[in-house]
Amino acid sequence: MTKTDLEPVVDHDVSAPERSDRALGRFLRIGPLVLVVAVVAFGLFYWFDQRTPQVPSIVAQQIGRAETAVREDPNNVPARITLAVMYHEAGRLDEAVTQLDEVLKVDEANADARMAKGRVLMDKGDLLGASAEFRTVSESFGDGEFAGADTRLQSSLYWLGVIALKQDQPQQALDQIARALVINPTDSDALLVHGQAQAKLGEHQAAIDAYRKALTFVP
Repeated sequence: MTKTDLEPVVDHDVSAPERSDRALGRFLRIGPLVLVVAVVAFGLFYWFDQRTPQVPSIVAQQIGRAETAVREDPNNVPARITLAVMYHEAGRLDEAVTQLDEVLKVDEANADARMAKGRVLMDKGDLLGASAEFRTVSESFGDGEFAGADTRLQSSLYWLGVIALKQDQPQQALDQIARALVINPTDSDALLVHGQAQAKLGEHQAAIDAYRKALTFVP
């Protein structure tokens, strides 16, 4: 037996290259068609997506209703204040100020409008303008019989204290917050600012006492 007799016989498939050529040919014919179909499908999906009306968010719907109320009755002061508050919450600060200014044109003593405007101006970084609004509110109550029971007076004094602290005027902040705490001694936010003002004045034990008291009234 020779070496040649022991070598395995390999059956070469001479048709394999032909099958590969045919498969490649089919791919070259079908490939562009598949690509066209994919592009058309994507185009249709994009078109339908753009044509589908977007449902406004709940906030947008609420603002829309408030805007409608103001358009239907421009002299409706509560509606304008409500719209201004919604604009403020949505970050539309200039529009909020515009609505509040419209209210103050016809009712310059409106404490709610001035309080709301003060808050908006604070968020706009206009501390002087905000302080003027809060001071007008606090001075409007005077020494009336029920002045000390009005939450707007307490709130205006609180924000005056906050602004004074931001302006690095701790003694003025302390004076305003002390008046606010006379009206509501359990206001934890006011107690916190009271402590911060005391700390800036170097009264560290008084600051600690205020912080501890604030913690007892945290909701």
